[in-house]
Amino acid sequence: MAHASGWPGVLPRPIHRELARLDSLDPWFEIYQVSEGVFSLVEPYHYEETISYLITGEERAVLIDTGMGVADLRAEVQNLTRLPVVMINSHWHWDHIGANYQFEEVWAFDNDFEVGKIERGMSVEECAAAGYLRPESLCRPLPAGFDPATYELRRSTVTRRLKHLEQVHLGGRVLVIHHTPGHSPGGICIYDTADRILFTGDVYYPGTMYANLERSDFDIYYQTMRYLASLAPHIRSVSPSHNESRVPPAELTEAESGFREIMSGRAPYTVLPDGVRLYDFGRFRLERPPAPAGAQGNP
Repeated sequence: MAHASGWPGVLPRPIHRELARLDSLDPWFEIYQVSEGVFSLVEPYHYEETISYLITGEERAVLIDTGMGVADLRAEVQNLTRLPVVMINSHWHWDHIGANYQFEEVWAFDNDFEVGKIERGMSVEECAAAGYLRPESLCRPLPAGFDPATYELRRSTVTRRLKHLEQVHLGGRVLVIHHTPGHSPGGICIYDTADRILFTGDVYYPGTMYANLERSDFDIYYQTMRYLASLAPHIRSVSPSHNESRVPPAELTEAESGFREIMSGRAPYTVLPDGVRLYDFGRFRLERPPAPAGAQGNP
């Protein structure tokens, strides 16, 4: 299956050829060292190319997201660190909460809708209807022993609700929570003050981004991109949750510029069969809902 991001022909992506690769227990994962004590756990063989991140301090570690949950993520994390691990969800979407149930401490932003979605999970029937693991979504067989017919997003309990600009202390490393809604109402980015890395979840990544999902809001998304662009001068690198484990912070300002073009009505777009507008800016694309009936002009 060819994908807009070039998947799977681009694997491994160029940035992953530059990073040190560590051995994984399950070949479903590729593990890279982003910086000292920071690791990306990539699931490259599904077209989502979801990335979870392990950030270690002197006293404890944080895992950002748990991927799709088709392989044993906890075992990979325990193979990387013996520290106690807190799991933080960047947002509620299926490909970021799949292995939540493997962790006792599950943190998320203080948004009732977001927390409710994380805690509810999805049934086998719902996952099958969504077609998350359809064969054309894969370029390699699923992990040995995994049965896609029984795939579900198991319920998990959010044990702590995070606030905007809250600090999470790991011992020698401090993470700052930034509420960045738009793609989802309780979406967050996490800033590692030690290495000046911004973990952007699904708010920004190279590839097709979405402002047309449940509870997405393009206008709010634009304000979030303006906010992230203002942070860019203080960031050394960006680590998104899809496709590439490290991108330059200049891409945040470029994305904000693209969003601004869309807001102004100057950005060209393609209308997809379902009426969704697709804007292409090269390194990233954006899907936006159809214009309301009777609306005039490009915006």
